[in-house]
Amino acid sequence: MLAFILRRLLQAVIVMVTVAFIAFMLFQFVGDPVAILLGQDATPDQVAEMRAALGLDKPFVVQFWHFLVNAAQGEFGLSLRQGAKVSRLIAERFPATLELSLVAAFIALALGVPMGVYAALRRGSFMSQLFMTLSLLPRFFPGITRFRSTPTTPDGRSLQQAIVEDVAAAGGWMSFARFMEQVLYRPGLGYYTAGARKFGAAGDFVTAPEISALFGRALARQVKPVLAASSPAVLEVGAGSGRLAADLLLELERLGSLPERYCILDLSADLRQRQQQTIAAAAPHLLSRVEWLDCLPERFSGAVVANELLDAMPAHIVAWRDEGIVERGVSLDAQGGFTWAERPASGALLAAAGEIGAQCQLPPGFESEISLAVRAWAAEWGHRLDRGALLLIDYGFPRREFYHQQRGRGTLMCHYRHHAHPDPFYLPGLQDVTVHVDFTSVIAAAHGAGLDLLGYTSQGQFLLNCGILDLLAAIPGGTPEYIRASGAVNTLLMPHEMGELFKVIAIGRGIEEPLRGFASGDQGWRL
Repeated sequence: MLAFILRRLLQAVIVMVTVAFIAFMLFQFVGDPVAILLGQDATPDQVAEMRAALGLDKPFVVQFWHFLVNAAQGEFGLSLRQGAKVSRLIAERFPATLELSLVAAFIALALGVPMGVYAALRRGSFMSQLFMTLSLLPRFFPGITRFRSTPTTPDGRSLQQAIVEDVAAAGGWMSFARFMEQVLYRPGLGYYTAGARKFGAAGDFVTAPEISALFGRALARQVKPVLAASSPAVLEVGAGSGRLAADLLLELERLGSLPERYCILDLSADLRQRQQQTIAAAAPHLLSRVEWLDCLPERFSGAVVANELLDAMPAHIVAWRDEGIVERGVSLDAQGGFTWAERPASGALLAAAGEIGAQCQLPPGFESEISLAVRAWAAEWGHRLDRGALLLIDYGFPRREFYHQQRGRGTLMCHYRHHAHPDPFYLPGLQDVTVHVDFTSVIAAAHGAGLDLLGYTSQGQFLLNCGILDLLAAIPGGTPEYIRASGAVNTLLMPHEMGELFKVIAIGRGIEEPLRGFASGDQGWRL
């Protein structure tokens, strides 16, 4: 028996080494990891230095041997995509994998053994043939996943059921803005108010602060002069996991510009708890400076920071038809599920849609979003901001690009487990629902409330102006930290990643000096 086990183990080792060799050889042809990390603008010296640091300057056989030795010790290298050790990523996902495997094994044994015994005892019978056929179906054993339903109330009502009842009570129709508000923010049930994890590798999407601390450190170099020109106070609206707050506080401390107050406005009790935990772990000595607000302050001076906030504000969906402008909303189909329905637009929405249609010369059939909530939020700061600046980071376009005829179906997008899709009716409360930002409407509303445009540019240009490459250069070259940071900076800066899609707009009052983040590449004229 022992000899049999040893022989099988030896065979398994040979198979694994062979598979590893083939995979390792194939990876030589799927792209240069150094080019991915450093980008196209890297100098030959930088490329050579990185190759040496990663061991890619050595012969193929030597590289493979080092891989085997490290793998035998449980070290599988660094994920270029995640910027983390592969061993850590495996460890994070192992519990869920083990859970699924055990459940699958239990079901296989509970069903497979009785079915096998029956097929052996009743050979040739109809049921035995049926069991044997089922056992061959590839979908019978794999694909067992954890069941996920929409969030429920203590009395068992799901979010979907609650919204269905609301639609029925409203006469069978609900504006999409109202629907979006419900699936994202309904107390205890909405995406941002329930307990599901949203940010990071284990969530549905990754934000810039989660990618690298260099994002917050670079942003701090713009926050510092704003605080000096106004008041030593920061207000972050929609702080997510709390990662940006921790990075900003630590960097402002290094710069000798630590704010007296760091306020966070977030309506989610779950996120508030996580933010507190994040800050306590990263900057425990600064936690006492942080306070959580339930609403916008009546008056405020200082720096207001909002990263990926505006895209999550409710938006109406409108369509320009031959017969006029209609609002697309949510109704119920014959099975009680959600479906689209239209009715004539009216009021402020009709006025806004008419203005946009005339400015952009939209043809019949064009559909898109208009966020009256974003406009109202920007205008509200005209009544609340005494002195300071709002730094808003989000994905979007100037109006003529937002309502370009090639974007005739709008920008509505949903995110679930890092998969993007356009169906807002899928898993209500368990997926993120967003629309891009019309930055022209933001500055128009701010101007109307007495605020000034202080700058508008791409995220990549803003971070470059704020010295993110200097921060990267301060990390010792060739170290794992530098490799992770360089990959993250590439993601933050490159036009095909986040660098061009995300924009930074600054609006404020009483700020006389030009802002560093817009010193080069200011595109305010496009608004």
